[in-house]
Amino acid sequence: MSGKKVAQAAASVAGVAIGIALYNQIPVAAALPVEGASPSLYETSSDTPGAFIYLSNVSPTIFGAPATDFDYHVSPEPALAIEAIQGYASAVSSGVTDDVLTAFLNVTMAGTMTADQAADLNWKCNELSGDMAASVDACAQYSTVQERSVDIEKRSRWSWVRSAAHVANRGAVQILYGALGNAAYANFPSSPRSWCNNADGSNACISWSRVESWNHNYAQQMVSDALGAVDFDNWSAQANRILGSKKRAAADVCISNRADGCT
Repeated sequence: MSGKKVAQAAASVAGVAIGIALYNQIPVAAALPVEGASPSLYETSSDTPGAFIYLSNVSPTIFGAPATDFDYHVSPEPALAIEAIQGYASAVSSGVTDDVLTAFLNVTMAGTMTADQAADLNWKCNELSGDMAASVDACAQYSTVQERSVDIEKRSRWSWVRSAAHVANRGAVQILYGALGNAAYANFPSSPRSWCNNADGSNACISWSRVESWNHNYAQQMVSDALGAVDFDNWSAQANRILGSKKRAAADVCISNRADGCT
């Protein structure tokens, strides 16, 4: 096994371990059904590869943000994401904020959070989007204001902006590019507003800020363009107001390690 495969396997094991640990350490976890929860935590379909993950069916908001922003589809290996959404539901039931924070970030990363990330409060606080950190008392002592955006070189078709938040890795984004080209269906569903690829313990997502009807081929073009202009080992990337017919109201598109946004 190559060094890369060993690292990916280790990340995969760590992601599962975090999910299991969160699930088992909370007393009410055993009462949570693995399947058939009402409303559903996740859904699978013979017509669509992977699974739909619904954080919004756990609670309507999370740290002050609409939970629907974090619903996503993950393919082709949804097992880690399914484990993570169960751990997240248990953490929310427990009411322990740090457990909720860890489980929330893990599930938005489709279950690929590493043990080191889970133990790093500063990293977790900085991974929260927008004003979410203000809702977490433990994050008050950390600086959650990073260099979140830097204009990149103008060699790309789209004006990508880099962000230090929600960084995936180049290998995961390359896998995402390939998966988009191999998708068995042409158009994204209207909801959720993100499509993630989870393979060998690596996760990368393309997400968009408004409900739009568009297809995998166009998304693959965007990912290809971004790969030529962004170092995804150090940055995530966002292109503003590029998706939709009305320029001022068009959607932003983000490529990152998670199901929502780059900032």
